[in-house]
Amino acid sequence: MVVIKKDPTPQQIKILEENGNCAVIASPGSGKTFTISRKIGDIVSTLPWYKGIIAISYTNKASDELKHRALKMSSDVKNSFFGTIDSFFVGEIIMPFMRQMFGNATTEIKFVKIAESAFFEEFGTALEVMEQSKSLTQDDFNTLRTLYLTGEIILELFGKLALYLLKINPSVSLYLRSRFTHIFIDEYQDCGWDQHRFFIECVELGIIGVAVGDLNQSIYAFSKKDPAYLNSLTTNGSFKTYPLDVNHRCHKSIANYATKFLNPTVIGLPTVDEIRVFLRELDGDEKQIGEWISDAIPRIQKKFGIENNSDFAILSRNNASLARVRQHITQDTFLPEETPLDKYNIKWCLFFKRLITYLLNGDISALDLLEDYLSNDDNGVFFSRLCSELLLLKNQIALDPQNLVTYLDQLVSFAVQILPNDKSKKAVEQLQQTVSTEIYLSSFIPPNKDQVQLMTLHKSKGLEFRVVFHLDLYDWVMPGFKWMKEQDQKELVQDKNLHYVGITRAKDIVIFCVGNKRYNAKNQQQDGKRSQFLGQNHLLGYFKSIKS
Repeated sequence: MVVIKKDPTPQQIKILEENGNCAVIASPGSGKTFTISRKIGDIVSTLPWYKGIIAISYTNKASDELKHRALKMSSDVKNSFFGTIDSFFVGEIIMPFMRQMFGNATTEIKFVKIAESAFFEEFGTALEVMEQSKSLTQDDFNTLRTLYLTGEIILELFGKLALYLLKINPSVSLYLRSRFTHIFIDEYQDCGWDQHRFFIECVELGIIGVAVGDLNQSIYAFSKKDPAYLNSLTTNGSFKTYPLDVNHRCHKSIANYATKFLNPTVIGLPTVDEIRVFLRELDGDEKQIGEWISDAIPRIQKKFGIENNSDFAILSRNNASLARVRQHITQDTFLPEETPLDKYNIKWCLFFKRLITYLLNGDISALDLLEDYLSNDDNGVFFSRLCSELLLLKNQIALDPQNLVTYLDQLVSFAVQILPNDKSKKAVEQLQQTVSTEIYLSSFIPPNKDQVQLMTLHKSKGLEFRVVFHLDLYDWVMPGFKWMKEQDQKELVQDKNLHYVGITRAKDIVIFCVGNKRYNAKNQQQDGKRSQFLGQNHLLGYFKSIKS
């Protein structure tokens, strides 16, 4: 029986008390992260030091948050893994077991895309066929072994290679069973085949599986992610299904609108005293929208007692819209850029991102950073020395954070000491580009309280803001071309889910901002027609149009 230390809801308690395989269908604002982290904390507190759990998140940021919360529930996560599925495949299966089977490569290992392979002319067609297949053949594996021995591992084939190693090498399954008792995968509705297959393989090894997701938030079909894998677990007799469907985040009128948008026939929604979902239609394009938002922010702050600009977010389908509207926002804004380190999901790149975040972010300690890679119990003197050196470097950089490039050698030195077996010249090149560019460095610094946040709807997933301005709500944009021109039902569902994500990022207020002009993919202005998602008959009474 789980010992309840605070006040989980009845739905959450059932999940916490479940000891077997389960699929958790979690709506926005339902306390999903609290429930998962609490369950992880309860489990690891009972494990010996050499065992742990696998916790897979869609992004490194989400993984960091989950681990941070789990540590609040249990002071030690033992021998657990927190990270993305690609980092697990590479770090826990591919690199150690390829070395075990074939020894070290003749040169430094590089993680490359198929099109970037030095052997593309010879193997390119075969690699592209592998990418489209569900599993590797022996001939495929022989090709990948050849590439490995010459220093290449193909990014698009991480999952298939890891699964093949699990199939042919008994040491892989022995390692997984010996170290891990549970596997958690968050955002399961955005699973690809390789990740889903690995999850099922773990369960068949006796590792308890916990899948968490929301079919209504599936927005990555363009990356071959499929909510059908989550749906299949709900009909699998080996899994119990638990709902988390009470929205504790959003104002009830926002939760009602979101529910009614996806389920037009739903009845019995809670009554509300006030509508907080608004539609603002303007003459013009992003210029007029930006000017109106700038004027509206202080009025909303005054009316609803919101002090910080950082509680406001402007969300759109694409970055081009954000760039245009940003020019006309008078408040300071924050729009994070993708950095060169984001291009390669390899250990040194991931470490450098964590290291820069630590150096530029006052909320992260040296201990937080090092505990992701080292155990204080194994070598306390080494651990303490690194802590001191990291703190000293952080204090030095605080005096001139834009001059981080002058400390490049020290940053690389930390990687050599902490991850000596994962050296990568490519990662160092990406690091140098990142620390040499002010706009890239600014992406590692959290927005301050005076900055309005701008981001795409995809990047907003998992975040929350008191007020959301939702842009790009035009026919041919949302819903997009494939629905408007080809009546592609799958694309319509994806676009509806993306709109739903945007709505449910708002805690207090969501405002749909639409002009009568829009820009197409060629950056040409044309007439804009309000999205068919807005103003549908079943939504009347669930939102208000505003004129100023």
